Amino acid sequence: LNFSDQFVATMSFEKVVGAAETEDGSQMLDVHGTMSFGGKDIDMSVMIEVTHLPDAASKRGGAQSGDLLVLRSMFNLSRIDLGINEGMPTDKVGEKITIMVPIAGYSK
Repeated sequence: LNFSDQFVATMSFEKVVGAAETEDGSQMLDVHGTMSFGGKDIDMSVMIEVTHLPDAASKRGGAQSGDLLVLRSMFNLSRIDLGINEGMPTDKVGEKITIMVPIAGYSK
């Protein structure tokens, strides 16, 4: 994530602290890691849905053949914890920032 030349956000997840299978066969992973933004580090846990779709790359990803792997996550961050507009009242500027992360990749 690159919000401006001054602030670059990075996220790294070091370990899976929980996993569960969903009704459609996807895996829900509870991962723990660190987000860095503007010189501040925030420890956090995030849920990531992992879906493996065998032989689906040609149907959805444009590849000629192969499996498709889809990762999805959505979580909230506090703009105040990140030092973004800390002085703004929350009735004018919401405190939470929603992050949506869809990633798809395929293997041949």
